[in-house]
Amino acid sequence: TDFKDIDFKNDGWPRFLEAVAPSKVADQIHNPVYYVIVATVEDALAGMITVKNRARIYQFFVRPPYASIGIGRTLWNVARDYCLEGNPSRIIQVNSSSFAEPIYVKFGFARTGPPQLNGGCISIPMEYRGRPSGQ
Repeated sequence: TDFKDIDFKNDGWPRFLEAVAPSKVADQIHNPVYYVIVATVEDALAGMITVKNRARIYQFFVRPPYASIGIGRTLWNVARDYCLEGNPSRIIQVNSSSFAEPIYVKFGFARTGPPQLNGGCISIPMEYRGRPSGQ
């Protein structure tokens, strides 16, 4: 069982794949509302994180071969500092999958409500309240 079987119901998986399609990511790169950070290893895409309006994690992925070696933490640190630099509320929100919830908890996020089903996707509302690194 993987996160696809846990966090998606009915048409949720195809909708998710559409939202993360390369053309959608390219649109985000050219939209000033989004900030896309990528990590590469020897010219291969290892992971990415997209933030929206300096206040929301929109997408966050690390490819399995690169998991558990610090790439996700590095991406998060860069995104966190970027968000908090221009975010007076100092709050960053995410709708996490159940698969990713323990990772967000390690990064300092806390649940703000019960899991929700929206468009066939189960997500857990969470938020981070904090300071950028070095403060």
